[in-house]
Amino acid sequence: MSARARRARSAVTRITQADDLGGVSLARVAIATGRTHQIRVHLSAVGHPIVGDPTYGGVRRHVPARLRPLASLNRPFLHAVRLALHHPADGGAWSSPHRCRLISSTCWTR
Repeated sequence: MSARARRARSAVTRITQADDLGGVSLARVAIATGRTHQIRVHLSAVGHPIVGDPTYGGVRRHVPARLRPLASLNRPFLHAVRLALHHPADGGAWSSPHRCRLISSTCWTR
């Protein structure tokens, strides 16, 4: 998938907040569509791939010492704070009763 593919389908991703953590950023992203890999593709296209994502460029060989724990991730470091869906047929809304929280990493202390 690519944001520049000839037959790319439209998708809307909004970065609503981004905090620079010195070498990485913690971003809050909202999607208005639900395309496969949408967040991963869009963030990579603007030069900010997801940490640990080998498919879309989020793996780096040279990492600052304080960020080395992130280099050992074997999957994209992508987490949902909230999940909500609208049913396409009846328009009903569903929202997960569970709030996910990202556990802060000691390497992110400022």
